[in-house]
Amino acid sequence: MVTKSNGLFFVLVIVWIDSIASAKPLIHYGRCLVDSKQGNCLPRSQCWQKDISDNYFERNKCSSVVHEDLMCCTHKTESPINTTSNNTASNRYTSAPIKLPPSQVCGIALLDRIVYGIQADIREYPWMALLRYTFDDVEYTHGCGGSLIHERWVLTAAHCVPREDHTTKRLTQVRLGEWNQTSAPDCQQFRQGPICAPAHQDVPIDRIIIHELYSIYAPMYPNDIALLRLERAVTFSEYVLPICLPAANNQETHEYTDHVMDIAGWGNTETIRFGGSPLKRKTSLRVLSLASCQRLFADVVGSQICAGGTTNASSCHGDSGGPLMNLAKNSIGSTSYYLVGIVSLGTQSCANHGLPVIFTRVERFVNWILHKMSTNMN
Repeated sequence: MVTKSNGLFFVLVIVWIDSIASAKPLIHYGRCLVDSKQGNCLPRSQCWQKDISDNYFERNKCSSVVHEDLMCCTHKTESPINTTSNNTASNRYTSAPIKLPPSQVCGIALLDRIVYGIQADIREYPWMALLRYTFDDVEYTHGCGGSLIHERWVLTAAHCVPREDHTTKRLTQVRLGEWNQTSAPDCQQFRQGPICAPAHQDVPIDRIIIHELYSIYAPMYPNDIALLRLERAVTFSEYVLPICLPAANNQETHEYTDHVMDIAGWGNTETIRFGGSPLKRKTSLRVLSLASCQRLFADVVGSQICAGGTTNASSCHGDSGGPLMNLAKNSIGSTSYYLVGIVSLGTQSCANHGLPVIFTRVERFVNWILHKMSTNMN
């Protein structure tokens, strides 16, 4: 469904849950504990437990402002675990430390940055992911983009997950190491000869976690963020590497105004296949202040960031769900790319209307990301 608001066109897709076919990835709203047993926060209607009384539901309800029918649904064969936590919905979550890729591995800039280039080098942005969808369990097609942040985790936009009542379209795989969607192997010609990349990696998704507060009823769709857990770890190479996450910043807004950052992709969205070019492309966007963005879109909030919108620079090369990237100093004194934003709204009208793209501001969600990754590693 395409919607128009304040002159900005965007495409929306709601989260879906399908518990019928075991081959489909599990989609839930986080891990939980009830009676010392592990479970997942799921809509009441999706829980395998039958004849759930209202009293049982209220006692085991998961805290969510948007989704009022979420309950802690225990696993069918889950054994009790030791815990000192009590069973209130607010503290039912458990976490364990997770190791993110170090600065020597994440966000590596293999090439000199070309600010105004259009075609990305075959080795640029090796964390770029293509989300793969199936239609009627047969055809794979590419839709949104995403960013590899760990050997088993990809970060994307919540609106890129097909809606619950979409019976034919399913998000099932992630492709990494892609450059040209129409060739295999991928080779780029240089003066000294061609450089060819190894085969891309197609990895099934076995779990999808969307933000609990994401809702299509919220103006400008804040909390548009989702995590995809891969069935197996990817193999890192020069062409497949993670991007760095910024430091967590839950309250204050980092001042990025007038910083020039990169977006890249194939111009894909959740409904448009091959929206721009079969080749990975890139462009640079200047970040707007929150006040400037709110003059255009009054409902933009601090957990979002706006960039682009000038008439002399297209901001349509990025994928919906793809990254806004900042090249900055890292902890070891060199430079790395950091994931500042996730494309949320605006790529469909950017060239025609000169409007900025709206991104989910990743620094506001780093603690959420780490918590969900830590509690969903098994």
